Amino acid sequence: MSTPLATLTLYPYLHDSCWVFDDERTGLKEEAFVLGVTEMITRVIVGKGIPNAEQGFSLTFAAEPFAGHDAELRWLRPDPAGGNWYESEVLGQRMEGWLCPALLLYFTEPPPQIFIRCDPLPSGIDPIWTPPPGVTGRRFVEAPPSGTVDRPGVPQRENPSREERKTVQRFDIPAKKTMIEMFRAFRGYLERTLEAKGKKLDPAWYEDSPEQSPGLYKDQPHLLNKGAQDDAHPEEKR
Repeated sequence: MSTPLATLTLYPYLHDSCWVFDDERTGLKEEAFVLGVTEMITRVIVGKGIPNAEQGFSLTFAAEPFAGHDAELRWLRPDPAGGNWYESEVLGQRMEGWLCPALLLYFTEPPPQIFIRCDPLPSGIDPIWTPPPGVTGRRFVEAPPSGTVDRPGVPQRENPSREERKTVQRFDIPAKKTMIEMFRAFRGYLERTLEAKGKKLDPAWYEDSPEQSPGLYKDQPHLLNKGAQDDAHPEEKR
């Protein structure tokens, strides 16, 4: 089910190695498109020849088709670590990409299809939102380090100031985007958030479930053996 709005619009810009966006409405600051989505966007940007896209462009999206959309993303599967995977024929090339849980700030549930269109940044629009004093931005996913995303034909934007970075709560995704690394990054984020409130993450959160691939636990064999005598998580022993 989509939001009541027929279409929604964000204004991404290039930061470090990938496209990110700010959205004052949801409090998101430098929310990153990773795991294939930056490559999807770059293919459209380069294919359409959108000028100065690294400084910002218009990204319109909706759960229903609309006139002039550039690509249709089709839902593939949920990710055990969170978020959802989509596929698309982007200007004639099949591509896959992962959309993080921030998707649910715009839709009540992951849509079966998402239609997108990229256009030049409208006049008078500043894509960068600077949170005012006392307001802290947030993000689900951190942009990976510079040079880890291939974006041919698109210049790189300079990094924001150190002071600007201090206004963001970070959920870092490692450059080595294996399932277990993403899982641990999200777990660490939850642990830090709960510790700040004087709470502790429930050990049951570490348990596997039927939809999670055994590959997720390749270095945690005790989680694959329900009958194991030693049920303590390896990292709890440190």
